[in-house]
Parts: sequence; structure tokens; C-alpha cells
Amino acid sequence: MSRRFCIYGLMLILPIVSGFGLITGCQKKPEFSAPPVEQNLSQFSVYVTSYPLKYFTERIAGNTIRIHYLVPNDIDPTVWQPTSSDIVQMQMGDLIFINGANYEPWLRNVSLAESKLINTSAVVQDQYIKTQDAFTHSHGPEGEHAHTGTATMTWLNLEIAIAQANTIRQALTQARPELATNFEENFTALKQDLQMLDKELQAVIEINPELPLIAAHPVYDYFAQRYALNLKSLSWESDKVPDEVQWEKFKNLLEQHPAQWMIWEDQPNAKTVAKLQSLGIESIILNPLDHIAKNGDFIEIMQKNIQILNRVY
Repeated sequence: MSRRFCIYGLMLILPIVSGFGLITGCQKKPEFSAPPVEQNLSQFSVYVTSYPLKYFTERIAGNTIRIHYLVPNDIDPTVWQPTSSDIVQMQMGDLIFINGANYEPWLRNVSLAESKLINTSAVVQDQYIKTQDAFTHSHGPEGEHAHTGTATMTWLNLEIAIAQANTIRQALTQARPELATNFEENFTALKQDLQMLDKELQAVIEINPELPLIAAHPVYDYFAQRYALNLKSLSWESDKVPDEVQWEKFKNLLEQHPAQWMIWEDQPNAKTVAKLQSLGIESIILNPLDHIAKNGDFIEIMQKNIQILNRVY
């Protein structure tokens, strides 16, 4: 099933990842600067609503707090609906880190303490991308649904990701000022890793900035904006073969936008891949980091994405 819009392993039909030589800056596993957990600290509880926020919080807090992520991995987090039990758990937590940018539409239907709710992207809301058209798709047990309004995957612009991580640091520091130094040191290390990835992405795209690309889903908006991708998006599902009408529209798009590469969030259907190849188009998988990956963390998956793009460019 398609995992939806997420740029996790932005992976060439499944992972075509080899040493392309560009990735040098973030190869080491993160080392956390954190004191031993004391009982009163370990009881401090934080809930997060996306995998990137989970990763950022883990990097910044180390082992000093409990971090909870409730979204099942087979459900699109942007349409996940918490149960009453989930809401009770969050209400009992000390802080709740949300992504913002309409990533959590369920917040309109529940009541959570404003003092605990931290919108990590609020400081960059002037950079939110408004989507022009609604698109409908299905993913997992929640069935078919539509996405409209605001592009949600803010972290794919790594500058925004850094701002979100800094908001987490600030909130944790306010809540646990005695650990401010540890939080600052860990955030600085995370920021350096993200900045290195950001520079590497820019360097890859600058090789051929006009290269036309097509995305199967409109999930890479922030990624495309930050790194100036020449990208057009469709609304295709990886587990379904497009119908004749979709293929005709696709061929019309190619006349104006002669791409040779198509980006997917997930492994596409083999028949779709074969049809694309007959049109001179190869498929690649760029993980949008909207789910917990089976192999690799946020930094490692982004490194794999960069390696794939390095091959394309």
C-alpha cells in the first residue's frame, strides 16, 4: 500500500543505495549528551505526532524523558484519528509536540490543554505552502480520503526542520531548565547534521537545476521549494496501475515537461514501472520520512535519498 505524503528512505526501486561519494558529513550515529536518568526525570512524558518530531525529540532530550508516538506505522499520520484512550494518554502527558501546517486535522475535534500543546512549525508559518488542488487517495485501513489546503510535510525543507527542532529544545528547556545545557548541546549536534544534509542536497540539485522530474504524489512541496526542483506532481497510487485516462494526461504532461525520472514514496506496481520504462522514464523512491523506517533513522534515510538524487543528477 502507498504510505503517502512521509521528501522515508527521499531509494531507487527499492533501495538502490551505493557509495556515490557525496555523503560525508553525517555518517556517525548521534551521540547524546545526557545525564543518567533519575526517577523524577524519567517520569516526564512527551507525546509527538510525527516520526520526524519523535527523532528530533530523541536527539535533543537523550534519555532524560519518555517519548510517545501513537500513530501505527500502517496508517497515514495526516489522517490518523486518535482513540479516546489515546486522547486520555496525551492529556496525562507533560508536553505534546505537533507538526502544525494542518498535519493533525484531528485536533479540530478534540480538547487538549493549550499549555501542553506545542506547534513546532508555528515560528515558520509564513513559509507554509498552500496547495492549489485537492487530491484523493487511499492508504491503509482508513480508506479513501482527500487532502486540501496546506502542504503538511514541512520537515522536508531542512531549514524548517531545524526551526522545528529548536522549538522542541526551547519547550524542553522551559520545562526542565536544569537540563538546559544538555538540551543545547544535543540540539547543536542535530542542527549540524541537518545543515550538512541541507548543503549536500543543494550541491546535488545545482548540478542540473532544470532537470525535469515528476512525482507520483504531491508530497514533496517543501522539498521542491527549498531545493528548487523542477518538479510536477500527480496523484497516483503506488499499488495501483493508472487507467487509460491517467496515462493520456501523463503523456500530455510529458510534452510540456519531458521528465526521464518519476519519484515515488513507495515501491510502485511492476506494471506501472514497465509502462513508464516504455515511455523512457525510470522510477525512483524518495522516502518522505513520514513513517518509522525498518532500516535507518531520519539522518540515514535522508543520506540514502541524497545518494539516489546524486545518481539522477
